[in-house]
Amino acid sequence: MIFLFIKSDDVVAKLLNIRIALAIIGMSALMVMIFSSVFGLFNPSDKEVSTSTENYIEIQLGKEYQLKSWEYEYITPDDVEISYIGVNEKNGKRIEVMEKRIPFSEVKEVISKDKTKRRLESKIEDN
Repeated sequence: MIFLFIKSDDVVAKLLNIRIALAIIGMSALMVMIFSSVFGLFNPSDKEVSTSTENYIEIQLGKEYQLKSWEYEYITPDDVEISYIGVNEKNGKRIEVMEKRIPFSEVKEVISKDKTKRRLESKIEDN
């Protein structure tokens, strides 16, 4: 190693040692990121994607429409393609969405906002 040839008391040697350590840490972090993206370590499970997608669709339809049929395809770790049919039981109107590609982060965000909304509404009803 290069720092073996420089006196350890030297400021330049200490800075060089720090740069080498930071380079090793950076390379290790990059390897972990590449490994996790290739093998999907941080990707949600199929069950989580399915449940989250169904909840997202039901939120999008609202209370007026009933979800009758739906399917999804998990395109990438970041994207889901959804298709669904919702029917208004009172008047028979249908909402049909076919092959809409959305980021999975949007699915999670919409579900999170809906949970917050429900929590706030329940506080209003309790008072």
